[in-house]
Amino acid sequence: MTSPATQTGDLYELISRRIAVSRSIAIAANREPQGWYSLLRHPVVAESLLDELINTSQQVVMNHPSYRPNKRPKAAITKA
Repeated sequence: MTSPATQTGDLYELISRRIAVSRSIAIAANREPQGWYSLLRHPVVAESLLDELINTSQQVVMNHPSYRPNKRPKAAITKA
């Protein structure tokens, strides 16, 4: 298993390379960008990564209830 610092570096490298060659990337997250700092664990890399993403992106914010509960199998709903 790789360390969180290595994973953060890998994510930064992936996104930076995609942006550098003008390729598209879609990221879906259930957190606002401010919440990523605690996940990425390296403040300098997190700041740079979020700067790249926010300044080169089009954001779609969806504020509505999740559709997932409606898609669960009926057996899973009755057991929960």
